[in-house]
Amino acid sequence: MASPPRSRAKRERDPAQKRQRILGAAHEIIRERGGTGATCSAIARRAGVSEAIIFHHFGSKQGLMAAAAGEYGHGIARAIFAHAVPGVRPELRPMVAGVFDYVRENGHMHDFVGACHDGRAPNSAFLASREVVVGALAQAFTMYRGAGWIRTDDPHAAAVLTFGMVQSALLECFSREPAGEPEVYIDACVAFIERALYMQGDGA
Repeated sequence: MASPPRSRAKRERDPAQKRQRILGAAHEIIRERGGTGATCSAIARRAGVSEAIIFHHFGSKQGLMAAAAGEYGHGIARAIFAHAVPGVRPELRPMVAGVFDYVRENGHMHDFVGACHDGRAPNSAFLASREVVVGALAQAFTMYRGAGWIRTDDPHAAAVLTFGMVQSALLECFSREPAGEPEVYIDACVAFIERALYMQGDGA
């Protein structure tokens, strides 16, 4: 007896599921091998697809890395606000510590940049992640300013500067040999943000 044809809904879900499987494979390989080991052939084998499917969904390796970096940025944003409670002044230290924990578990952004680099658009992965995180911070800072929790004339500029400072601390902490002590960098980031934005981390 012939198998019934797949439903239209099932056929429409398949491409999205395949795309997520490819992104998951890219994240796994970057964590395991760093940027230099994240070849399209290795990612395709891990995802159980052909390289042609990768190019069909993402256009190029850079397109894949930018998409993976965007997902990484969403992970960072979720880590920042994991303990946030609507209407309650946020505690700053858990926000910063959440970023360090996420990077420790998922690899650093420079691995995506290295995997993306081909001499033409080396920053596309970094910019994809940066856009997501800065956007989330700017939206939160706008709300915090309205509530009187921080002082800044330009929430977006404050978000850009906060991202840059924390990104530099992460790079210094996790890229050095031996790795730095995260608590030292977390303390420094918290002190910097509190002074820059007059934001108290204890909820008082």
